[in-house]
This record gives sequence, structure tokens and C-alpha cells, in this order.
Amino acid sequence: MKLKTALAVAPLLALALVACSEEENLTSNVVFDGPAWTGAEKLTYDLLRKDGKLIGTCVLETQPDKPRPGQTTLRRNCTDADGNRDDAEAVVNSATLSPAGSQRTIFLADDTRETAHTIAYGSEEAHFTTSTGGKTREADRELPEPDDKSPNPAWYDDDSVFWLARGIPLRENFDSSYTHVINAGLPRLLPVRVLVEGQETVKTPAGEFRAWKIRLGREDSIYRIWVDVAAPHRVVQSRIESVEYQLRRVE
Repeated sequence: MKLKTALAVAPLLALALVACSEEENLTSNVVFDGPAWTGAEKLTYDLLRKDGKLIGTCVLETQPDKPRPGQTTLRRNCTDADGNRDDAEAVVNSATLSPAGSQRTIFLADDTRETAHTIAYGSEEAHFTTSTGGKTREADRELPEPDDKSPNPAWYDDDSVFWLARGIPLRENFDSSYTHVINAGLPRLLPVRVLVEGQETVKTPAGEFRAWKIRLGREDSIYRIWVDVAAPHRVVQSRIESVEYQLRRVE
């Protein structure tokens, strides 16, 4: 698999989840307890294929109190040796991870066009925009409202998932669900189940870690994230689609 395919599909979570009957049984809940990070961070990951071949790198940056106090900018920059890039930035509430807006830009070296996917969040709906080659598509989707099944619904942006995993209750068998908002050309609000399966030891270029193993999705479409047991609970490994992220460096 070429990295440009991985960049276009994997980061962060293209959660194309099906099985409508199961979706209907999932509720939208607050799953983020609070930020595990205490200041600015820069984490570098190797991107690997299933066979272990290195296909690229991703850098995740956390910038508290930007663009203003009470907000945090979450940034992801992924690249390969051919110059293909998949970059994203989300602005969220520092305490709740509730999103204010996000933008994901994909640039493929053999194509002169950039594709930009943006989401602007209001109090009741999200506005989606996709721009490529001078053409723009827009759509609106209503955000969840309180009801009997979900009295306090919560939604989180696709580009905040690695940070979301660090802030959920890290205890064995924690099991909940939330609304996942993604714009990768097809605006979607998806119910996603999050389950903490237990602890495992994982080895990465950055060292060996005891980590919580977190499952996102459902039985027919599962993504896994390993979060360091020790504070500040950094993501040390993740498996998304056919791409694995391994932590290489912490700055």
C-alpha cells in the first residue's frame, strides 16, 4: 500500500461504521473526563504497514490556550518521502474537548490540487465544507439534542480522537458511546462505542510501555489505541485501518 493511500484513509479515524440496528442502540454520552496533558506537547509517530514496513511519519501537537484562553489547538501533520501530506487542526474546549472547528487538508504530490475538509460547530448544528480544485461543497448536520436515551449528549471531532482516548476514564471495562463527527468528503455524525479492554505491554521506538488498550467502533469495524498507564497518558500505539502508529519521540 502506498503511503498516499494511507494518508487519505487512515488519519485519524475514518469510522465508516455500519450495522444500523446496533447504531440505534448506542447513546451519545460525555466520555471525556478532562485533559491528561499539562502543557504543550509534540509527539512523533512512525506509520507502519501490517508487514512492519515504515511508510511515513505523523507529528501530533497540543497547544493549550490557543487560539485563546480556555481553548486548545490540536494539530496533526502526516507526511511521506514522496511529499504526500495529510494535515489537520482542531480547536476544542480545553476542559471538555467540545469542538469549535476543524480543518483537514490533503495534498498528494502527483496532483496539483489540495483538498480541504472543514467543520464549523454551532450550538445546534455543524457546517461542513469540502473544497478541491476551485469547487466547494457545503452541508449542515444537526447535532444531537437531549432525549430520554441521551440526556447529556456529547460529540467529538474526528481530529481529536487521539486526545479523546487520553481523557476517558482509564479503567478496565469502561464502556460507553459518543457521537463522532467527521468530514472526509461525506459529512457524518456517527455513534461510536468506546471500551477499555485492559492493560498490555507494548514496545515502540520510544521505549516499552504498560498501556491501556482501548477499542473504538463495533465488532465489524474496530480501531485500537494504546494509552500509557503513566500520566500524562500519551498514546503510544494505535492501529487504524491497515496502518499502525508507533510512538518514536516526545518533545
